[in-house]
Amino acid sequence: MGTFLGFKDGRQRNTPVPGQLFTELLPEIDHLAELKVTLYAIWRLDHAQGTFRYLHEADVAADEHFLTGLAP
Repeated sequence: MGTFLGFKDGRQRNTPVPGQLFTELLPEIDHLAELKVTLYAIWRLDHAQGTFRYLHEADVAADEHFLTGLAP
């Protein structure tokens, strides 16, 4: 994985994060991978289309870029 060089200039799409993440869920997360999966799920659900938004395990497993970040 490369070195993060900062956010790109210009307009970027933002992903809203529910406030409860910070007040209720974050204090319960005690493992970095759990935090990464939680944030990834919020991002994927925000980018999903349609009335009913969901994640399939296979979709997450197919995202090699994300899985690389979970490797020990």
